[in-house]
Amino acid sequence: MPLGTNPSSTVTSTVYGTNASNSAFYALTTVALRQTITAATWNTIGAYINTERNRRGAASVALNVANPISAAQFNAMKTAVEIAGPAADQAYNTSGTVTVTTYPQAPVPTGATAAASGQHITAAGVNALVNEILAAGTVCTCNCNYCTCNCNYCTCNCNYACTCNCNYSDRRLKENIEYVGMAEGVMLYSFNYISDKTTTYVGAMAQDLLKTEYADAVGLDSRGYYTVDYGKLPIKFKIKK
Repeated sequence: MPLGTNPSSTVTSTVYGTNASNSAFYALTTVALRQTITAATWNTIGAYINTERNRRGAASVALNVANPISAAQFNAMKTAVEIAGPAADQAYNTSGTVTVTTYPQAPVPTGATAAASGQHITAAGVNALVNEILAAGTVCTCNCNYCTCNCNYCTCNCNYACTCNCNYSDRRLKENIEYVGMAEGVMLYSFNYISDKTTTYVGAMAQDLLKTEYADAVGLDSRGYYTVDYGKLPIKFKIKK
């Protein structure tokens, strides 16, 4: 899984989220009238419901499916899949200028009708639930929080692909900061990004540069975080080996 670790303002890296695809295919088929529904079928439906919940950013739930299934169990499955996707939000990508992409919240799936207490679950009821799950999987659910971008700012599309440009050099986005020396009038530090604790970098702090002749290398995104165009500095940003 490639990470967006190149901080250059002219280089954009592609990173991927937790799922290979942002849409989901569920191997469920509708049932014929009077067809016997096995316990395995109910468990498969339950497993796909939890897969869809996870895709939408929710935790799995215990459905306790059995055969024959009760109205209460059926309604629990219906309720479990009927959740919205991640809240609408904005994702950021910086490549010299700030681009903001707004992505919407996926709607709540609909289609199945709740069963009354003691009611037998019919083929029509099963099919309505199956179709609801299948339709839910085709909806684009995009949440850039799934991205592994180490600066935590990215644009996101319906493939769960995030475009990330890690030229954020704001002190507030970093931790484990240690001064390592001066180069060409630029104070250098080792650090890691708060959202990426596995990689240590050596580079500048935007706040320091604002007080130097290199202040024009510092940019500001719409959230108030500083970026640095390293092409305007006499040093290069390095990953610490």
